[in-house]
Amino acid sequence: MLFDLSIAITMKTVAYLRVSTGSQDLATQKLAVLDYARQKHFVIDQFIEVRVSTRQSPVRRRIEELLGLLKEGDRLVVSELSRLGRSLGQVIHIVDELVRRKIHFVAIKEAIHFEGKQDLQTKMMIALFGLFAEVERDLISE
Repeated sequence: MLFDLSIAITMKTVAYLRVSTGSQDLATQKLAVLDYARQKHFVIDQFIEVRVSTRQSPVRRRIEELLGLLKEGDRLVVSELSRLGRSLGQVIHIVDELVRRKIHFVAIKEAIHFEGKQDLQTKMMIALFGLFAEVERDLISE
């Protein structure tokens, strides 16, 4: 199997960490991401760390900044899918943008990963876990 070294050298990996409550901890997410990267033999080039509710705008959640950092072939890693957003619409919108731009994606907890394109199973998993995150947020706010 041949390996294209030029792709490996230019690929950037960004981890997005977000907490919305005082009881959540960025360090726990960071540890999960670093452990995953170690197991899969890659490094995290940059961390985007955010302490803000998903109810805030994408600017406050630094989503636009995150997407601006990534280019085709780069990788985004999150500890769990709900870190991207708490509504199904938010999650699907961001994932669709990643697919459109051919950005690799990993959600560790849900074992979701794709390399610039999704298969049917991945689409279903993202929709289900995105829906679960939205229901969880609604239950917490009640």
